Amino acid sequence: MSSRKDIPKTYRLPQAELKVAYSGITPFRTTRWTHQCNSHWVLDRIDHGQQTQRIGRGKPFTRLSGLVAFYAPRCAYHERQNAGETVHESFMVFSAGGDLAAKLHQLVGKRRWCHILDPEQVIGTRLRHLGHLVFHRRPGFELLAHAAMLELLGLLLTSSKVEPTTREMRSETPGRKRDLVQTVEGFIRSHLSEPLRVEDLASHLKMSLPTLARTYPLLAGETPACTIRRLKIEAAKRLLLANELSVKECALQLGFSSEFHFSRLFKRLEKIPPNAYAKSLFRRTSR
Repeated sequence: MSSRKDIPKTYRLPQAELKVAYSGITPFRTTRWTHQCNSHWVLDRIDHGQQTQRIGRGKPFTRLSGLVAFYAPRCAYHERQNAGETVHESFMVFSAGGDLAAKLHQLVGKRRWCHILDPEQVIGTRLRHLGHLVFHRRPGFELLAHAAMLELLGLLLTSSKVEPTTREMRSETPGRKRDLVQTVEGFIRSHLSEPLRVEDLASHLKMSLPTLARTYPLLAGETPACTIRRLKIEAAKRLLLANELSVKECALQLGFSSEFHFSRLFKRLEKIPPNAYAKSLFRRTSR
């Protein structure tokens, strides 16, 4: 055991400031290439969908869902927006200085950017959580958002390099605890047609409600209720696209108490009503 003399008396906090955080669906109304060259750091993840992009003078490529892009300040990149299409993304824009900035520059290298594979949604769940904190702006959200940002930056520094411009983010959570998130999501997906409650998850897991409420957010980056809502809305978007169901039929298939309840939740999470989302999909697929 270390003696008290070995324990530092103070810790120097990382120099970082959150500028913007967002998680939601972005519809495109016109077809164009957009030029981005931010004066701050940008961490951006495509949660659903895909987008054609180009970095600097490089060739265009298709960035698929689940791939995280990390850009240093003044790194120029371009994104193609196609009218009628949408992308579900989560991102944060922040400034960094001191030792933290130096470590982040080592992470992106001389090219000033890198891609990060995020198969276990280590980054994704935390970016969504951060975006929701900023969107709802409940009392104390500033401190919670700052803490969530610092946790995310600390995790980024643990990512492993797999290619010159690609890193990979893996959870260091013990397998038993990591399996909890997978078990919860698997149970929800197999019961999407039912009006699920958090109590149903606790019963299935043989856990008390307080234990589940305390443990799950630490692993998933969101509450069990948020996971239920998120997976139901993801399923709703697939139904609207694949089966061309009406909003009312979609609500019934996913166990919502009413079309109104479903529409209100869909709009709150996706920033667009389900009927408008369905119309945009129809226009896109009928071209």
